[in-house]
Amino acid sequence: MKFRLIPRNESFFPLFIEAADNVHHGAVKLLKMIDTHLDDSESMMKEIKKIEKKGDGYTREIISKVHNSFVTPFDREDIHELAEGIDDILDEILNVADVVVLHNVEEENEHLSELARVLVNSCTHVQNLMKKLSKFNDIEEELDAIAECKRKARKIYRTSVSHLFSGELKSFEVLKLKDVNESLRQAVQMTDHVADIVEAITVKHS
Repeated sequence: MKFRLIPRNESFFPLFIEAADNVHHGAVKLLKMIDTHLDDSESMMKEIKKIEKKGDGYTREIISKVHNSFVTPFDREDIHELAEGIDDILDEILNVADVVVLHNVEEENEHLSELARVLVNSCTHVQNLMKKLSKFNDIEEELDAIAECKRKARKIYRTSVSHLFSGELKSFEVLKLKDVNESLRQAVQMTDHVADIVEAITVKHS
């Protein structure tokens, strides 16, 4: 058993949990936008923008706490990287919403909905990772689940691109939908990056 001469600052962990919950909220909102509310995409995008701004607040609070804390629960650079990694997911979720509005995507698309659902699932596992972060163990199930989400997203993306270039769609539609597909896949990949960060932190403290 490891003993600490100086107790670690536990107040970071609730902030990471809240930040991950906020990311999940953004992913759910994006799924709703893509799945059933494309006719109101601009309004939905504004809601996601508010969630993203809230996420920026969590990131600033975590970074500020790093600078103002004598002790931290793990390395300061790892706290920075994890906070920014979580924020990057939400930034990309907003980017997807922006692209949907910019390209005026109006028709529901099976592949976009599938990718958005995978993103929500992966963000759920990121939430679970943050809840387990303070223990520095028992994260394998979440890591495997996020890796599986990344694989599913890659498969859906490839299937979607194959369909887009099948000749059934007009050229402009192909370009619009390809951009949205790429952004959604990137958001899922960012959840995997967060999983990598947490795994590295856990290895350091195991």
